[in-house]
Amino acid sequence: MIAVVLAAILGSTSGLFVKSPALALALSLTFSGVAQYSMILLCCLLARDESNQALVDAIQGVVGDRLIALLPTLAAAGCATVVAAIMLAMSRREKEGEFWLPGLSPAKDVRDRRRHLRPAAQVEERPIHARAESRIDKIMRM
Repeated sequence: MIAVVLAAILGSTSGLFVKSPALALALSLTFSGVAQYSMILLCCLLARDESNQALVDAIQGVVGDRLIALLPTLAAAGCATVVAAIMLAMSRREKEGEFWLPGLSPAKDVRDRRRHLRPAAQVEERPIHARAESRIDKIMRM
């Protein structure tokens, strides 16, 4: 259980600090899997000597004793990474292009034309706008 919590913490921090969510997911899965597998391997090596039985039992309590114990750890790391990356993407003010590969977004001017954004210099000042603004100001003063 401790290894699952540590993997989730590792996954959420990599999801927050790595720019590409795909790379963050790969890093968190790799690091948590390697850390737990090395602990399982260490446990198997220590089990050869009978005098280390208390240490082996303690390590097995933390990480498990078989490779199937990797699945909950990897699932926790992956889920935490994806959730952290999604929450970070939702909290950004400036929307980027694609979620998984942020470098492949269309050019900025293409996105601006698509959203019909125009600079203030291109907007023509018309009398109807002035009348509408004066009506709004008049209503707001009431």
